[in-house]
Amino acid sequence: MTLVKDIKSLLDNKGLLAIDAEGEASSHELLLAVAVIVVRAAYTDARFAPEEREETLNDLSKLFGMEERDVEVLIKEARSQQGFDSWIASYLERIHDDFDVDQRIEVLALVWRIVEADGLIDSREDAFLDSLQLSLGLSSAEADEAQRRTSV
Repeated sequence: MTLVKDIKSLLDNKGLLAIDAEGEASSHELLLAVAVIVVRAAYTDARFAPEEREETLNDLSKLFGMEERDVEVLIKEARSQQGFDSWIASYLERIHDDFDVDQRIEVLALVWRIVEADGLIDSREDAFLDSLQLSLGLSSAEADEAQRRTSV
């Protein structure tokens, strides 16, 4: 782990996704890709529950190092992308290519927290999590690490 990531870990992952794997500021497109995947996960059970929305705002604000009002704008943009499932693959590819393994583990943990926020994980959400793990190129051990992070 790099010194930057050690410091971020001490800050409870604040801003962990604000930089990409190269140490550059994450582009709007990369942050939008994460938001699209999170919103897609939240709607997997056909509704974006208030608990999921609150968890989404809190987590994205922390991980992106952004104010909630700016995250709300990003979520609105992400919601406008829903229904275009053919685009999901390109968003996942962007996340896979631009974030390192630790950041991809955090993306999976983020999605896990969102789908758990309403107290239920149904079979569609479970299937989405499995598919996301594979799309992010994460091993079973890395997926286990993501699940452990949800209880922190």
